[in-house]
Amino acid sequence: MSIPRAALVIAMLVGGCGGWVEPLAQGTFSRERYCPPSSVTAHRREDLRPYDYAQPEHLPAPDADVAADPVRRAEWERRDAANRAAIDQRYSLVEIAGCGAHVLYLCHGGHLDTGCSLTGTFDATGAARPLF
Repeated sequence: MSIPRAALVIAMLVGGCGGWVEPLAQGTFSRERYCPPSSVTAHRREDLRPYDYAQPEHLPAPDADVAADPVRRAEWERRDAANRAAIDQRYSLVEIAGCGAHVLYLCHGGHLDTGCSLTGTFDATGAARPLF
């Protein structure tokens, strides 16, 4: 584990999760785009739901037989809502701007796995759009 990553994990464990995600996303973008960190801005987007920016395979639809049965459909919707809430709790979205790019990163942090990945862009009106 590199020193910066070790420092990030220690900061998360000692100081809680507040404030770790923006530097992580900023560093990831900087490394991926060869953009100097001083040219990159990052801020958390609390107004957007991480689940809406998850990969398509994470966006299930009920099978036709489940959708047709009201009891089974209600159970599917209950489980889907719980899944959405869990993803929204575990992940954060970070808006990144720098070196001519304006993108959205989906970030997660845990004891064994921490990282960010490109998940969205912004259209001409400034609205966030998922990559899929």
